[in-house]
This record gives sequence, C-alpha cells and structure tokens, in this order.
Amino acid sequence: MDALDVVNQNLILWDLQDREERREKASKNSFWATDAYVKKEDFHDGKCARAIYYTWKNEKVTNPPDHRSLRVLQLGKLIESQEIGYYRRSGILIASNTKWRCPEDKVSGEIDALIYNGRKIIGVELKSSYGWYFQQQVFGTKNKDGFPKKDHVIQVMMYIHYTDIREFNLIYFDRGDMDSTKFSIILDIVGHPVVTGVPIKSGSITMPFTVEDVKKHFINLYSNVVENKLPARDYYIEYPAEEVEKRHSSGDISETAYQDWSKKKRILGDWRCSYCSYLDACKRDGE
Repeated sequence: MDALDVVNQNLILWDLQDREERREKASKNSFWATDAYVKKEDFHDGKCARAIYYTWKNEKVTNPPDHRSLRVLQLGKLIESQEIGYYRRSGILIASNTKWRCPEDKVSGEIDALIYNGRKIIGVELKSSYGWYFQQQVFGTKNKDGFPKKDHVIQVMMYIHYTDIREFNLIYFDRGDMDSTKFSIILDIVGHPVVTGVPIKSGSITMPFTVEDVKKHFINLYSNVVENKLPARDYYIEYPAEEVEKRHSSGDISETAYQDWSKKKRILGDWRCSYCSYLDACKRDGE
C-alpha cells in the first residue's frame, strides 16, 4: 500500500472518528446561520431541514464524505486562513473567526473576518469553489454579470441582522486558477438583500424574502425537533418526470442529461441530496 492509499483511508477513518466523538458529546442549543433555508413564491434555497433535524437528533451519518470531498473541505479552510493572514499583514484585520449567538432565536454564527476599510468596519465571508458552472454563475460571462450563491447571501443576511455589522463582503476564489471576485451585501430597511447596490426582491434574479422569513424557518424546524416530527424533504432525491421536463425547458437540465434520463441511463435529482451525509437515512424514512 502506498502513501496515497494510506492517507486516503485514514482521512475517511479520522473523519468518522471525529464525527462520532462530536455526536456523542453533542448538546444542541442553537442552529448555525449556515443552516438557513427559505421557500417563498418561486424561490427556495438553503440547507435541507431534514438534514439539520438528523444532526440535532444525533443520527449516525449514513453517507460519509470520501477522501476527495474531505481534501476539498480542507483546501477551503486553508484558503480562508491564508487570506485572513494577508489581512493581518496588511494591517486591516480587526478580528477573525468571530462567534455570535442569539439565545432567544436559537441562532448562532461565526464571521470569517472583520476588517477596517478606511471608513468603517465591515464583515468578510470567504468562499471557494471551482468548475465551469461556478465560473458562469459567480464570476459571470461577457453577457451576464456574476451573482453570489444564494445560500451564501442568506447566511450573510443573518449575520447583518444579528450583529452590529451593517455591511459584508462575500469574496469568492476559484480553486482552479485562484481568480477572485467580490460582492457587497447590505439589507434594505425592510430586510431584503441588496447585492452590490442592486435590490434583489424583484428582477431577473429574485430573492423575494426578508430575514423574518428565514427566522420562521428556524422556528418551524425547532418545533419539529421538540415534537420529534421528521420534516419533509426540501429537495428531490430523484425528480419526478414533470420536474425533469420543467427544468429541461428552463435550461437547468442539459440536453445530454435529459437524453440520458429519457433512455433511463441516468437518475436526475437535486445535487444537495447526492452530497448529503444522511442520504440513506432519508431514503429509509421516506418523503
């Protein structure tokens, strides 16, 4: 067995050991802001309530990440740490990994960095990803401006609402070529997100909700936990035929994927389900 095989096996083993240790010691008293989910009108995005429920109930992970996914996660942490180091050396860092919690609403979070930009203190959230779709959506094209991932906008909305930091920068790095881009996030007077000066409550990219809608999700989810009531799935493990047709017509499903599905060569569903650590548990428990 060579070095790569040894490390690949150990990465998975260590992760399982860490998860089991955390599961045994777990004492849940608040949701993370990254657990947020919103469904309103035609919009829905965020983390599946059922996955969060399993975590709160200390359900054993049924689909642990592989060594590739674990390395990707660590790489993201390294990029974050490196960038914060640059802020420190540049003399603009006020604080890093700043934790906050609202006991009343049972919500907490951790801000990557607080910096001083010469006029005021702003928050910074650092994200990284890769691939053609990420480049198209976040960095944009010649004909279309980029836009931050919507679940990241929801996360930052919670940070602004629950802290005294009124503006955040969402900064993205492409792990393929280390290109970067930045978006400024604030809330309007009602609580709608404003991304780089553009209100996102209507238009071609719509996020028609406020922080209060996000808070309602946490209230409902906590009721599920207390009442031992398993939430419905927020996403499709496998799309029903009408959903495939709808998404193909809108361009969300490629022609190649659609043809493979038509010939029963491929199952199509939400990507969040395919990466979920509780996928088999969710299948076991039904819709």
